[in-house]
Amino acid sequence: MSLSAATAVLSSGGVVTFPSPLFDTELLTIYNPLDLWGFNSSYVVAEYLYLLFAAATLSHAWKNSSTSSSLGLWFGCLLSGSIVELFTILSPEIGNFYHTQASVMLIGKTEPLYMLVGCYGGIQYLAVQLAFTAAGDTDTKAGRKLGVTLISGLAGRYLWSLLDIIGAHFLWWVWHESDKLYLAKASGVSAYTANLLSTTYLLAFLAYCNQVPIASSFWILAETASIGFIYSIVRRRNALLVSVTIAVITPLLLNIPFILLYHPFSNNYGHPEIPLYLLEAAAVIAVLLMVRGGHSVSSHRWLFYLAGSFVAINSAIFIAFQDRAGRNLRYSYGEPFTNSSCHGVTELVFWGTAERDRFLCPAKIGSDKLYTLSCLKGPLMEGRWYWLCGVGVSQEAFVEVCIEVLKTSALIFFLFAASLGGKRKII
Repeated sequence: MSLSAATAVLSSGGVVTFPSPLFDTELLTIYNPLDLWGFNSSYVVAEYLYLLFAAATLSHAWKNSSTSSSLGLWFGCLLSGSIVELFTILSPEIGNFYHTQASVMLIGKTEPLYMLVGCYGGIQYLAVQLAFTAAGDTDTKAGRKLGVTLISGLAGRYLWSLLDIIGAHFLWWVWHESDKLYLAKASGVSAYTANLLSTTYLLAFLAYCNQVPIASSFWILAETASIGFIYSIVRRRNALLVSVTIAVITPLLLNIPFILLYHPFSNNYGHPEIPLYLLEAAAVIAVLLMVRGGHSVSSHRWLFYLAGSFVAINSAIFIAFQDRAGRNLRYSYGEPFTNSSCHGVTELVFWGTAERDRFLCPAKIGSDKLYTLSCLKGPLMEGRWYWLCGVGVSQEAFVEVCIEVLKTSALIFFLFAASLGGKRKII
């Protein structure tokens, strides 16, 4: 029987075929979400909830642009995030992150719409606005500009971590399996945990409490912090200027923490988690020092309701679909796949500064991965588009998600409680 690349024979004897899109151009592809439901129902639910979340944050931005350019902030988050995301996705020198097909895909089926509007536009907007509930007078106080920068980064990192860890376990995307930026994670467990256990219980505990990819966490923290800093300077300007300034400067500014902290600790000492902990600790100190901000009660309460709903919805998705994780199927693009042995075949990336494996092959897909080939019957299709099977959620993974939910909830609760009362401290 001759099969197309979009068709797979399952080890159970069944045959699955990925659906054709309802609308397909180079810039926009639309699938029927009902056709995708049987492959990964959690992804369909998450996609539309994130689109609703994007609409909710955009509505807040529209209604609260009288005293500062919230609308400019929302579009600035969207534009800056899109620039960084699309550059890393589309550039052959990077290309280390591969989305699963959602019902609305952009630019040659490589980028889901929900990621741009819901995660960059929505999550980062909400993170910065939450930070400003504790920021107070950022227009005249330089210390508060630094404080809101750190709190923005911390809020962005924690909110995003829910997507990061749940999406990884539910096969909403995959990473390049040998890219050095993601080697700090293996099957949801920090590759540094064992080493840290032999040195200090404190660092071991911190490693366990940060069970999402180190590079991804640091990147989101740096990017959202950059947006918060820029917004603290230009938020009284018109929306167009705010959005353009954030979009242009953020992709450049976020590299500074990487150059000064992440790469030195990673390359010289082999501990990329340390700069992440340092920035998180600095942000926690900033939260404790700045206990009350300048938003109206009605405005900031709506923000916290939205933040609480975001955490609750992500938690509900995880609880509702965790039993189905091992039955998820993924047909999408990724690291080139071959059935033959691929060990030792490498390529230079990052403009000749890094080396990684060129192909993914069955021999590399072991118990340390969040995907498998066990549900498929060979011979497997080769190329950039291929099928993968989900992996069941382990008890350890369940604990990891619970820790991320608790950390995010604690930050939201503290900012909310602090914004309601207490003396305002000036730093």
